[in-house]
Amino acid sequence: MSASFDAYKIFYFVGRYKNITRTANALFLSQSTVSRCIQNLETDLGCRLFTRSQSGVALTPRGEMLYNHVARACEHIFLGEEKLRQMQQGIRTIRISISEFFLWQFMLPVLTDFHEEYPDVCVEVSTHTLGTRKEAMDRLAGGLTDLVCTMAPVTNPHGASIQEIASFEDVLIAGNRFSELREGSRYLADLTGYPFAAVCTQENGPNFYDKLFAMQGMNVLPAFKVDTASLLLPLVKRGLCLAFVPAPFLEQIDDSSDYFRVNIRDEMPTQTICIAAEEREGLSQMQKDLIEHIRRHAVTLQACDLLPS
Repeated sequence: MSASFDAYKIFYFVGRYKNITRTANALFLSQSTVSRCIQNLETDLGCRLFTRSQSGVALTPRGEMLYNHVARACEHIFLGEEKLRQMQQGIRTIRISISEFFLWQFMLPVLTDFHEEYPDVCVEVSTHTLGTRKEAMDRLAGGLTDLVCTMAPVTNPHGASIQEIASFEDVLIAGNRFSELREGSRYLADLTGYPFAAVCTQENGPNFYDKLFAMQGMNVLPAFKVDTASLLLPLVKRGLCLAFVPAPFLEQIDDSSDYFRVNIRDEMPTQTICIAAEEREGLSQMQKDLIEHIRRHAVTLQACDLLPS
């Protein structure tokens, strides 16, 4: 390796923050030192790593490729240092990654029960969207995360252990702008003229709505596309659209007169909550207990029948 670790560390933070000034402040360096380090690294490697503008910097395609490798190395080193510090201080930690919607509408009661059982354990929670789910699974495979709670199907290139925890149907909700939908029930075919919001990303391929309406021989384009389900309810409350949300979580949402459930006559497909874990060294007792807390909470909500693990 021609460049030093310090140079790659600076490269990592510039790539992470996309800003020279912020990197300099984070590392207690001068801006000129950071800029000079990046210039020297580019000279050593024989290629441009960043493009520069008044608003900051952006990785070039070659810089992006290098950053993906350097980021994993740096994060492992930083994690090792943190684990060593925690061991020396007698701190235990469990790290989970979960979609933002499931964090607010499902996991908070789980974390409450788990913290009562393990009051001395630090729970590190990060969130992911459908678009960043692959990154969450990569971090799991790399030992940077202990558990990933997400929706099926899960791309699993690293062979992690996947447990299906619970299944449920989505329900359709609408804002008061569409009050004509309060009474009676509707077929999906009756709703093709209404605006919908959909959780979808380019990476994720056909979204829930594509599959749902395709089953009925319809092609409905969403009026709003979001990358996380937590954005659906505000759009519905504003009367901008209709949206499907997981049935068990409606009772977890604040009581409101701003939206209501639309009764659908068609049979709705089920969705599944999964827990992914890396079992190279076997699941710890804490991981097993947290998974069990999630299972029990699913039963308490009477959201679904448990699926075999």
